[in-house]
Amino acid sequence: MINGVFGTEQALSSVVDVGCGEAAYFPLILHKFPSCDFLLGLDVRRNVLVQAKQRSEPRTDYIAADALHLPIKNSTFCLVFSKDLVHHVRRPIKALKEMKRVSKGKIVIVEANKPNPLMLLWETHDHQHFTLNQLKTLLEKADLKMENSKQLRTWSFSLILLPTKNPIMLSWDAFALIILCICYLVPTLTKVFLNAVSFLFAHSHPSNNILYASSENRKSK
Repeated sequence: MINGVFGTEQALSSVVDVGCGEAAYFPLILHKFPSCDFLLGLDVRRNVLVQAKQRSEPRTDYIAADALHLPIKNSTFCLVFSKDLVHHVRRPIKALKEMKRVSKGKIVIVEANKPNPLMLLWETHDHQHFTLNQLKTLLEKADLKMENSKQLRTWSFSLILLPTKNPIMLSWDAFALIILCICYLVPTLTKVFLNAVSFLFAHSHPSNNILYASSENRKSK
């Protein structure tokens, strides 16, 4: 999905991932931006940062920090990246303003799309997500200048890796595991399965919203 998020390569010397979790996107970010000399991961959960450091990449570092109070000087990073953080924080506009403050250029926000069926099932028991229009409104209130936005259709199995007690998600994990086992044991079913997934893609709401913003004020030209 990372190529679909960032588009063409750009010369960036520094990137910060706000809400990086276990730093799953770090190898891809470094590959996408070979000119990046420093990639910083921020997350309020110290336990996931411990796991991230165990497979640390070159040119990277990690800091335990709250997205509402980033311990970073103004205009520090060429790119601020955030994946599925905004819908978790109690004050999303404040978090976006912090991202704007530490950015000296580009900001990329990726969030799960509320109308996607799987996201709606998740919301039955857990946190809420945003529609694309709701995210755009949040950016406006944070005085971020939005350059562009798009939606992606991505679909993946969590395979019991998600720490959740949500019965819908646990059922999804079990279904995913069964399907993958069947496809492994009966290779001829793999094509049928992939065709079915393609059909679902074409007839369902996108799963991710992507917003491209700059640290300029929203009304600046």
